[in-house]
Amino acid sequence: MLSINTTLQQRNIDSLVSQLWAHGFTPISRKYGTYLPEPPKIGGYEVDVIAKNSRDHAIAVFIHDREVRDSAVLNKITFLAGRKLKYSNKKLLLFVGVSTVSFPLMKELIGSLDNEVKKQIRLIVINEPIVNDLFASEGLNRLNIV
Repeated sequence: MLSINTTLQQRNIDSLVSQLWAHGFTPISRKYGTYLPEPPKIGGYEVDVIAKNSRDHAIAVFIHDREVRDSAVLNKITFLAGRKLKYSNKKLLLFVGVSTVSFPLMKELIGSLDNEVKKQIRLIVINEPIVNDLFASEGLNRLNIV
């Protein structure tokens, strides 16, 4: 059971990384990464990915369905969206990944924040990962390729 849950978390973070790539960011630290280090906690909150491009830095987190209904999630988002770089005092972007089920509630929660904080947040819908994917190593030859 634990390995299935970890696999789903890995796939959600992989989807976050692909969304960051689509926005022009390169991950410099990520959870469950093979070659990249684990990101540090920021203000006591766990983050999933830290990325940068030529001008900006970004933090990405995946908010699970059970966390969306928690009152502490708004504090977490507000804190992470208000972070600045240490030396240049430049604001960080916060990418928040949620499932399609939690998207309307999270959009409403983010809509209730200050305009300065809202400008730093990018809400991303992460589709539920397909458990039986085409290239799964289950020993099944789904395409009947020899």
